[in-house]
Amino acid sequence: MDIPKDRSLWPQTWKQVDFKQYKRFPEILLPVPTVVSSTLEEVLNARTSSRVFDQAAEFSLIELSTILHYGFGLKVSVGGMRTSTDKKLAQTRRYYPSGGARYPLEVYVFVHSVTGVDSGVYHYDVSNHSLRLLGDETILQEISPLLHKNSQNPKVIMALSTKQERNAIKYKEHGYDMLGLECGHAAQSALLVATALAKKSYGFFGYDIEQLAKMLDLDDDELIFYALMFG
Repeated sequence: MDIPKDRSLWPQTWKQVDFKQYKRFPEILLPVPTVVSSTLEEVLNARTSSRVFDQAAEFSLIELSTILHYGFGLKVSVGGMRTSTDKKLAQTRRYYPSGGARYPLEVYVFVHSVTGVDSGVYHYDVSNHSLRLLGDETILQEISPLLHKNSQNPKVIMALSTKQERNAIKYKEHGYDMLGLECGHAAQSALLVATALAKKSYGFFGYDIEQLAKMLDLDDDELIFYALMFG
């Protein structure tokens, strides 16, 4: 489709980045992420998929914060970090590429065993680098069979969904093609960060999409594309 190179000719709807927020739900502010010091070569060589996790291994809230931040978070939102001189861009830019910087991705976090936070179902609030509690451990146990029938002892599972309209408003029917690509870009970042933290991880499609979307109360615009587990 024909998109003017001059950004001043773009409608405001193309420039605005939306954030899904559950403002009425309890919020847990995440701690400042830890510094990831491994080299790219070390992380790429070490990365592997595993669906069996050590039940005795600990998974901290700081480690969860680090994976969420560098996998899906804003480049400026934690500890005063800023990586762009453009204030407006700095408020929306992420660590992964997004077609037209539309950022349709949303992350739902299923916490099974993380030190410092109760087990439950959460939504990652990108704008605040926080978790919003959507359901307690009882709800988690109802959803769990939909997510990891063939895995053992995951500490955290993340379901990645996309808001189609954010892309469609600019790219129309071509916007859908970008959704899966964006999930892949962001997922790889999260998996590599987990590897740098010496955590096992696994990307998968083995879940009941319709039932999971129903239990998360997602509207027709929001599609679940991929899932990750960590331990």
